[in-house]
Amino acid sequence: MKSTFNPLLFALVAILSLLTLSASAQSTCSAASKCGQAAPCCSSYGFCGSSNAHCLGTCDPTSSFSPNSCKPMPKCKSQTISFENNAKPWVAASAYRGDPNQAPFTLDQGVAEPSKTGTKMILTKNGDAQKGTLLSSTRYWYYGTASAVMKHGSWAGVVNTFIGMSSTKDEIDFEYTTASDQDVETNWYWKGDPEGYTHGFSVPNTTLNSISAPRFSVRDWHTYTIDWSPNRLRWSIDGTVVRTLYRKNQFHKKDGLYHYPSSPMRLQLSIWGAGDGTFQKGTVDWAGGLIDWNQATNGRFVNMVKSVSITCADPDDVKGTKPNYAFSSTQMNTQNGQPKVIASSKSSIIS
Repeated sequence: MKSTFNPLLFALVAILSLLTLSASAQSTCSAASKCGQAAPCCSSYGFCGSSNAHCLGTCDPTSSFSPNSCKPMPKCKSQTISFENNAKPWVAASAYRGDPNQAPFTLDQGVAEPSKTGTKMILTKNGDAQKGTLLSSTRYWYYGTASAVMKHGSWAGVVNTFIGMSSTKDEIDFEYTTASDQDVETNWYWKGDPEGYTHGFSVPNTTLNSISAPRFSVRDWHTYTIDWSPNRLRWSIDGTVVRTLYRKNQFHKKDGLYHYPSSPMRLQLSIWGAGDGTFQKGTVDWAGGLIDWNQATNGRFVNMVKSVSITCADPDDVKGTKPNYAFSSTQMNTQNGQPKVIASSKSSIIS
């Protein structure tokens, strides 16, 4: 089935909880009503401030006082991050100051529980994991490949995701939902445009079963890979390509732009409850209905991640020794309608 909602809704819950950490006066913001100089950073969900919750990972350059009000984004690093053997490769988002050496990921929301076989990501009806769990990479990914080895229990109303999300709302998704253990969906967005609701694609069961005979199941460990270049996107499962998108086919004559994801992204892993009773009917239906909490084991729904592997392929114009990406305050990318991404030597760390 095609996705009829934007997974940004889940991340909004996480960010709203972080916004309470800011002592600065806040106001709403948008591209038409930018933040003021005193609270210059606009979070991706439309709130001005100057804290780490505003000026780091969620900072929207198009609605902030200036694109460079947002802190620079730490550059991609090719690496494999293991979640096995009780590893804990994350730091609480509230403690993250913009230094990627603190940890490879931030825990933005919920409960992540280390174990020998991988990290358990938790969803509960009440408590700290009531809105699910979200992990976000501290380094940004700007083309290349990203893979996650993970498994998901498949329950109605419970959603598991492995996605790339940019500060300008470009997005590339793997999503697993409904009670079917063969529901694997891919999706993508450009600048958060509502047309993204039409981009969802469910991988056919025949394709899944050819990948893992005799029968594929998301309840087993699989490797999900996004292969992203300036001209082409591929989604793969266990090395088999299941979908391809070409940039050349996404040109819109109306605005003269390519509606194709093309800005640095954080990689995110999540579990959340689309069927917890707080979302609109379309989202609930997409997720397979309301959650049956009687199916939770000891009151918890759990998905697991074993590893995340990243191979970087930075564009030529940002290669070099400068450690960060940034959005230009003076140049626009005329191909995608967003501020131009440049290399930056300015610090990514917030004081």
